[in-house]
Amino acid sequence: MPAIAAGAALIMAAGLTVAACSSAAAKPAKPAQPTLKHFSAVYYEGSASWNCSGTRTITAGGSAKDSETCLITGVTNGYAKMVGTYTGHPGVKWPGSKPGSRPALWHSDYNHAVASAWTITITDTHHVGFSGADNYQAHITAFYDS
Repeated sequence: MPAIAAGAALIMAAGLTVAACSSAAAKPAKPAQPTLKHFSAVYYEGSASWNCSGTRTITAGGSAKDSETCLITGVTNGYAKMVGTYTGHPGVKWPGSKPGSRPALWHSDYNHAVASAWTITITDTHHVGFSGADNYQAHITAFYDS
């Protein structure tokens, strides 16, 4: 999974616009509500493509959580060995990593920030795609400090 390991995430959504207002007569502000932003990204790894979409939740304190799903299609030979759940705090070594290689970091598909903690689960959909190979899904949950 070189695209993930190398942190080749694309920035697919605009940043937040924050408006501030100050006034001596202003009422105390209510706590901010969480902000939700939807995003999508497409990656190509060899002849396989990752079509991803997700939601970023930004808390009142400024921390964030990404939840996304990627459908992995095309020539997916070799993905069977990737089936499983992986967790990084912030890095993890993927199956087949070379000895002495650095742990892979997760970069957000929303804004390319490095996650402080993340989990990715890769599953075989058992659906054969146009290439004759199985399609896979990746479910990602990632957290970002403020």
